[in-house]
Formats: sequence, structure tokens, C-alpha cells
Amino acid sequence: MSGAAANDLSEQKAHNGRLLREDIAAARTRLRGLPEVIAFHTTERCNLRCTMCERSISQGELQLSRARLAAICDDLFPTARKVALSGAKGEPLLADFDLVAQKAQQHGVRIDVVTNGTELDATLYASVAKLFDHVNVSVDAADPATYERIRRGARFERLRSNLRGIAAHRRVHPDDVLISLSAVVMRSTLPHLEKLIHLAAEMEVTGVILQPLSHAGKRNDDEDPLPELGADGLRARLEALRPVARAAAVHLFFANFAMVPECVGPLRAKVPEELTHPSACSYVLQHFGVQPDGRVYPCYRPTDHVLGDTNVESAKEIWNGPAFQRLRAAHYSRRGSIFCSGCVHAPGLPPRRPRWMQSSLQQMRLWWSERATAAQRRRERTAVRDA
Repeated sequence: MSGAAANDLSEQKAHNGRLLREDIAAARTRLRGLPEVIAFHTTERCNLRCTMCERSISQGELQLSRARLAAICDDLFPTARKVALSGAKGEPLLADFDLVAQKAQQHGVRIDVVTNGTELDATLYASVAKLFDHVNVSVDAADPATYERIRRGARFERLRSNLRGIAAHRRVHPDDVLISLSAVVMRSTLPHLEKLIHLAAEMEVTGVILQPLSHAGKRNDDEDPLPELGADGLRARLEALRPVARAAAVHLFFANFAMVPECVGPLRAKVPEELTHPSACSYVLQHFGVQPDGRVYPCYRPTDHVLGDTNVESAKEIWNGPAFQRLRAAHYSRRGSIFCSGCVHAPGLPPRRPRWMQSSLQQMRLWWSERATAAQRRRERTAVRDA
């Protein structure tokens, strides 16, 4: 990209950001600015069968088509600052990652990726390093036997070799990429979290991210540490990791634990700056999240807030469509929703019901939404077969 083209793109993104912030400051539901973060859950396919993931039950079928992916990129990347590739449903490096990288290069967009790391060797990293903003490698346990038992199909030595190769490349070609190792905090991973911090130090990465076990895609009651330790006991175990992180000079983050991070020195901000509002979550103001079936949801957390379908509407139409505008209005007014009220990402929306009741209602609505989605997919397959 020429210098003049890069400057034009930079100004286009800056202008978009100004419009977005002006509209949000005025609590407008229809936004002149377009989303700055495009979140793709590109695939349900994965090369692993991790015990805490629904992929351990069955292989996923859905993947965003290459043509649909390209169209969304061309629609939104000219004004976007970041594309975030999620590993929540499948391994994003297996699903047209080359196309996303090509479009990001073309439109001056940085890349976040959550990956299991088995496909991210030094060669692939080097080819995309100038585009990466944050690379999060899901490891869970630095103990080889525990790692391979949890992450079925993976080999710890392959992961270690990839991480070592990336570290060696970065010594010769320094970059500003934020690289983290992450773990789901479970009964089987708790004893190995100190070792994970030491692995992060050995691989010269930025930090370690710890996140709570989720039962959204699959029940994992046997791995849930809360019944045994309780909330206070689990917090105490996590707090005990702070001096370990300080000694290893590794940043430690507690995602969705309502705990402040342990920062061991200066840390550059991620791109872009998060948009904030007293009551509205940044996911309804700044993000555009596309699922493998092409439907758009507000964030990565399971909800039944379907905001649109890129198979039948353009991304720009969905961004200011009635569903997105209703959800923004619910945030601005602090009315919230059954899924948004009480969420850690929307601190301005306190829960409106007791936690147990809200959780039950969420599960009921998700169950109904999944049944409706499955029925719709059956109808679509029948229509294609009969055509």
C-alpha cells in the first residue's frame, strides 16, 4: 500500500471514529459511524476436541462462506480498525484465514485472533506479524499430560515448538504484537496455573489470561471448581498467583472474574480505544459480530439477540437496523435486557432479577432460540434439496 493510500485510509477511519463518538455522546441509536471492531466466528470446525468445549460432543458443521466473508470485509473494513477472530466455536486459522489477512492488509485493519496455537508456527506468524494486534493462544495447562488430556488431539511438544519458533523470530524481528497464553480455570487446570505463568515467561509473551469455566455450550460440572472451593476460595487461589506473575515479569489478567489485573510494567493499549458510555456496552456501540451461519449477534456471550442475517441483508443495513437500534435504546435508558442486565461488560446495567432467576430465564430463552434455529436450518436444507 502506498503512503498516500495509507494516509487516505487512516483519515477515513479517523473520520468514522469521530462520527461514532459524537453519536454515542448524544445517545443516538442510529449511528453515522460504522463499527470499528468486526468480530468473526468464522467456523464451527476444529482440529481438537477440548473437554470443556461443545466440539468434544460433535464436530461443527457451519462455516461462513468465503464469498460472504469477503463481502462483509469489503463492506466494513474500510472504516474498521480491528478484526477479531474468535476461537469460541472452532479454530479460526482453519477457516479462510488467508482471506481475512489479505483483506486486513488491503484495508489497513489490525487482527486479533484466539487460537489453539497448533497451526500458528513461526512461518505463518512472520507472514502476518505486521497485521497482528493481539494473539491469544489457548493452552489451559503447561503440564504436558494434563494439556493433552484436556486438549484432545493436540501434542504439547508441537505447541511448545510453535511458541519457541515465534519467540525466536521476534528476537530477530521485534514487533509490538501483544501475545498471551490463556487458561480456563477448572479443577484440572488450577494446580498447573503457576507453571503456565512460567511457560509464558519462557516464551517471552506479554501475559496470561485466566477465564472462568462456562457451561453455555456444554455442561462441565465435574470440572467446575466452585462447588468445592466456593467463590471466596477460588478468588484466594487466583490471588495467590499475583506474586508468581510479578516474579516472572508476566502480566496476569482475570477475564470475567471481576478482579483487577496484575500488571508488571507498562503495557500498550489495544487497538482501538474502547468506546464507553455510562450505561451502554461497547459491544452494541462499536462491535459487529458475525456467526458461522451469517447471523449477527451483539457479542461473544450466548444470547438470543439476533440483530440480522448477512445472508439476506448487507452489514451496513444490519448495523442501523431496527434490532440494533432497539438494543442500543435499551442500554441508553438503563432498561437493559435479560442477557445484558448484570453482565460484566455492561456495569451500567444492574441485574433486574435475582441471579438464579435471571440465569434460568436466559437458559430457557437460549433453549427456545436454538430449537427455532435448528428448525430454520432444516427448512433451508429441505428447500435446497427440493430445488
